[in-house]
Amino acid sequence: MSIVSIRLNETEESIFSEYATFQGKSLSSLFKESLIEKIEDELDLKLLTEAIEYNKEHPETYTHEEVKQKLGL
Repeated sequence: MSIVSIRLNETEESIFSEYATFQGKSLSSLFKESLIEKIEDELDLKLLTEAIEYNKEHPETYTHEEVKQKLGL
């Protein structure tokens, strides 16, 4: 396991520490969770952008009934 240092000014340290306490988490857990959420958000945005582009090139849509029929449901 590695250790990463983050430099915070007094205001940042106070705000982040108070928030971590309010959430009942350590600063380390809070920072890790926040970074994971940021990465997930960026991946979601990338997939959405790709889906929008794909849909522009392939605009066909199907109703629920059509999908059921195609799947034999």
